[in-house]
Amino acid sequence: MRAAVTNDTGRLEVRDVPDPDLRPGNVRVRVAACGICGSDLHMVESGIVPPGSIMGHEAAGIVESVGEGVASLAPGDHVAIDPFDPCGTCANCVAGAEQRCVNNVYTTLGLGFRAGAYAELVEIGEGMAVKVPDAADLGDVAVAEPLAVALHGYRRSRFEAGMSVGVVGCGPIGLSTIALARFLGASNVWATDTNEFRLDLARTLGADAKASDADVVFDCAGAKGTVDLAVAATRMGGKTVILAVNLKGDSTFPFVWVTREVDMFPSLGYTLDEYAECAGWISSGAIDVKPIVTRRVSLEETDEAFFGLLDGAPQGKVLITP
Repeated sequence: MRAAVTNDTGRLEVRDVPDPDLRPGNVRVRVAACGICGSDLHMVESGIVPPGSIMGHEAAGIVESVGEGVASLAPGDHVAIDPFDPCGTCANCVAGAEQRCVNNVYTTLGLGFRAGAYAELVEIGEGMAVKVPDAADLGDVAVAEPLAVALHGYRRSRFEAGMSVGVVGCGPIGLSTIALARFLGASNVWATDTNEFRLDLARTLGADAKASDADVVFDCAGAKGTVDLAVAATRMGGKTVILAVNLKGDSTFPFVWVTREVDMFPSLGYTLDEYAECAGWISSGAIDVKPIVTRRVSLEETDEAFFGLLDGAPQGKVLITP
């Protein structure tokens, strides 16, 4: 198969590599679409992805073959791919918090230890596949991953219909947070970003310009100063949710946290149930994610698209379509 593989200089080059193994209990999926995630960009920028890695964890595709013992899937099934494969035995998994599995960095698709979906084929566990209707746009379905990240943040914050929402940063996570705000019954939603193109996407999804502090504010930017910016935009006694990944470090001003008495909710990933909910909402048409997807590229265009995003190219979600 062909795959976009990290080379010694950190770039992504398309290579012919062996098809993934098909072990008992697993399925091999032909990838229809895989999103370029902000965390992928951060990992490459930070130099923590080993050469020879196949990244990609926001994917959907069609089951090509099934391994011994697989009962719920068959060749031809259309699936959304939950990239997490929790071990099921660590204390967090046993407690029902599989998103905090201590082995996730090793078992999750595309983080440098397990081959991801910047490729024509990917091997996943049976439990990582969520079946969707054949008529669903698999490119849209791949957006279930960032949508699930946003949903987990809403659940962490104990959001209720009628609350107001603020979003700091209108990348794919921020745009997904806005799409969910309307769907979950927010009274209003505002968004901020330094990029006018992304603000236009936010407005398309129903966001307004910031007018007042919100009940729940999401940091979806992960840039220097954005946590404090989100706290300062949260009403006193409200909730601030940290969704974005910041691998560069930051300094904060806790005095503002204290004087505003906000509840802070760092949010990590999502559960399989949350991912399945999002895949279902997208495939049924209950949530329209098409405005979030602004470009689809071939496998050969992966490097150009990837480093274009690192250079600040104005895009929403970019999908690789092997």
